[in-house]
Order: sequence, then C-alpha cells, then structure tokens
Amino acid sequence: MAAEVRLVDLAVIKRYSLAVRQERAPAEEVLEALEDSAAIVIAALEQDAAAGEASEE
Repeated sequence: MAAEVRLVDLAVIKRYSLAVRQERAPAEEVLEALEDSAAIVIAALEQDAAAGEASEE
C-alpha cells in the first residue's frame, strides 16, 4: 500500500481551507503551513519506506 496522509492533518488545509473564505494571508504564515504539511507528508513517506524495507527482510 502506498503512503497515505490524512488531509485534515495538513496545516495548510486547516489554516487556509475554502471554508475560511479568506482571499489573502501573510506569505510567511502560508509558507509555515506548507512546511508543516510537507513535514507530515515526508514522515508518511519515510514510514512507508521503512515498513517496506522491514517486510523485505
């Protein structure tokens, strides 16, 4: 199974979802939310890779 991420865990969606109906936001805050979300996605990929390596042994 490929790595999966719960979308509701991503900071960028929590902060800037369409439900917020916000047209603009400070660029630094958006970048921070994107970095937080990227960290979650990277962790999921690393966990998937580690699980794949463990199953090969």
